[in-house]
Amino acid sequence: MTRGRRREHYQWNMDIIGVPEVMAEAELIGAIVTFFKRLGITEADVGFKISSRKQRVEN
Repeated sequence: MTRGRRREHYQWNMDIIGVPEVMAEAELIGAIVTFFKRLGITEADVGFKISSRKQRVEN
C-alpha cells in the first residue's frame, strides 16, 4: 500500500479458451453484469476494464 493512501480492489478473471468468435467475450460480460445486478451492485459501485484480443499488425 502506498503511504498516505488506502486503496482496495478485487479482480475477477474469466478466461476464454478455444473460442475465436467475439461473442464469447459478450457472453462473459453479460454473465458479469447479471452477477452484479443480482448482488445489488450498480455502476456506481464497480467499473469494468476490457482489453482487446485483436492482434496488432506490424508493417
